[in-house]
Amino acid sequence: MLASASDPCAAGPLTGASTLTVRRGDMLSEIARSCYGDASAWRAIMRCNPQLSRRNQSGISPLAAGDLLYVGDRLVLPAPGGACPA
Repeated sequence: MLASASDPCAAGPLTGASTLTVRRGDMLSEIARSCYGDASAWRAIMRCNPQLSRRNQSGISPLAAGDLLYVGDRLVLPAPGGACPA
């Protein structure tokens, strides 16, 4: 889960774009809930991280697929309601 001081969402929902390094046990839906207050915001994270889509070639939902995130992955987190940063 998201718990370290280096977690951009530790102090509450994001107000701007950021990055997050995946730790053991992280899941897209939990990252979305922590960073945006909405577990369904995982879609925005997927959109900004094409490497995750390439891993999801079988079309499995990221909510059920534990193999989409690897420890050490750096995820781009878009600003709430915003586009993916360049």
